[in-house]
Amino acid sequence: MTLIDTFFGTTDAAKALAEFVQLVKREFNVSYEKDDNLEDNLGAFGAFRVIKSLTAWACLQYVTTNRMESGFTGWKRVKLVDISDMYDWVYVTKNEAEENIYDELEYLLLEEEEGDEEMVIIKSNKSNNIVIGELTPKEEIPEFRFNISDERSKRLSDIYLDATKRLSNPYLEEFDYQTKDEKLFSLLHNLKRYSKFSSSAYDFKTAIIGKIPFPQFPVKSPIWKERGRLHRFAFASNTDLPFDSIVDSSHTKAPKNPSNYQPSYFIIRDHTTESIILALRGTMSIHDLIVDLTCEYEDFQFPEDIQRGVEIKHKVHKGIFQVAQGLAKPGKSGVYEVIKRELEANEGYGLVLVGHSLGAGVASLLAILLASPKTRQTTVWSGLPRGRRVHAYSFATPCVMSAELSKIVRPLVTSVAYGNDVVCRLSLGHVQDLRDMVRFLGSNKKNQEGQETASKVLKKILDYQSRTFNEKTEEGRKEKEEFENYFWKTRQDVYKYMQNEKLYPPGKVYWIVGSDRKPYCDADDDDEEPDGELFEKKSCKQYNMVEIDDVQQVFNEIWFSPHMMIDHFPYMYENVLKKL
Repeated sequence: MTLIDTFFGTTDAAKALAEFVQLVKREFNVSYEKDDNLEDNLGAFGAFRVIKSLTAWACLQYVTTNRMESGFTGWKRVKLVDISDMYDWVYVTKNEAEENIYDELEYLLLEEEEGDEEMVIIKSNKSNNIVIGELTPKEEIPEFRFNISDERSKRLSDIYLDATKRLSNPYLEEFDYQTKDEKLFSLLHNLKRYSKFSSSAYDFKTAIIGKIPFPQFPVKSPIWKERGRLHRFAFASNTDLPFDSIVDSSHTKAPKNPSNYQPSYFIIRDHTTESIILALRGTMSIHDLIVDLTCEYEDFQFPEDIQRGVEIKHKVHKGIFQVAQGLAKPGKSGVYEVIKRELEANEGYGLVLVGHSLGAGVASLLAILLASPKTRQTTVWSGLPRGRRVHAYSFATPCVMSAELSKIVRPLVTSVAYGNDVVCRLSLGHVQDLRDMVRFLGSNKKNQEGQETASKVLKKILDYQSRTFNEKTEEGRKEKEEFENYFWKTRQDVYKYMQNEKLYPPGKVYWIVGSDRKPYCDADDDDEEPDGELFEKKSCKQYNMVEIDDVQQVFNEIWFSPHMMIDHFPYMYENVLKKL
């Protein structure tokens, strides 16, 4: 505690870090005297035995992945349109009799129709010019650039704004007149758009090293001199927003109470979608990390349940929940006051919460503090204007709530997980599972020869990888099956000790995986074709997006892979969503 106080002082961060140290000591000394198959003293294992057990477990995961995933149920692949060759296109039909009829079909691959003259207008991300080309494959487009008049530029801007307003539905409300494909388009449109908000919430230095596009401006520009203006400029540029739409940011003012943790954020007034947007930054500072490490569970009850006297309690991530509570009431951070002011000043506007990593977790828990998942609207207990629509978009979401609560808040929260992102599979229960797995694989009590299970597994896997099985013969197939059955049985034996209480990603969870990953790329092959001629079924290549109904099946353990850390980066999420 003395060393902690030296670095952090007597702050919330110091207290949280001290609690984490005590948590580690407690978990490390958990006794297993009741199980004769496990050694009781984990401290006697040593670093080498722990690493060997983790390696054996990672190898077991690798050789049994296909068999495990083939048994998954409660998920379905979302049908996607093939738009990888077209990005940010606006489709315009010109008609002499009805000049102002436009049909904006952003992100879609369109078929040419007979009759009216047609053109494709591409909004260039690099300049204020407009690129025009015929509706042909990308490599054949005869592009040319020209400067257009201010009047025409304004007209095209109004077209784009009006069409985006019509087709964007940030609250993912479903209407009877919508086709299945229109609902999917709305989902993809919002995921692509708000992934930019979540990645742009990181400061401009992170934008440079994190491969997030960074705007160009004069080095000697006066914007350097105003506090936080550079951060707002970078955010507005990356999200295609007017600079003055950013009404508040944590970068523009000093914290009210430096001893208390306050997250980094941007608050945006978005007239296009009639919403107030709160974009929260993910883990960047040591204080952010300590919030993540305050990983014990806390009870949560919906206010309406408390009022009715219903004793239904759900588990949530303690550290992240405390941050969300600070944002959900006035006085501590100033965020609540700004959101309330903007909602009161803009009648009918809703609230959209966006974040990546830690920011995603805070956004998800803040959503359930301010709104009811039954109505998707702000509640009387929130103190905000009542009946305003609320939705949270969470990218690389940490495990912040129990599986039961995650299912309840599906109408309110949309989460996205990519590949083997470790953060989407990391809670106190997951770490406890690793501890128990190390005890099982590293113990030698069960083996009369004194050899740990981990050593046997590693030898068996090396033997398996070095062999060439002739699957054309019955003997070859049987030999391979014996190896695979051993690996599968060992994995099931380990699972018996991996039953700790865990938290999971919140809400309706979409998992993006590579198309080479089975069984997802073959899913829904027998389903009917999507309604409407403007949508085409995406071929099985690049990426697939899977809607997860049972988070406990997919996110119940940490998956070790070379990409488990890289898959978490914000630019990875933005890039893969562009390819859907």
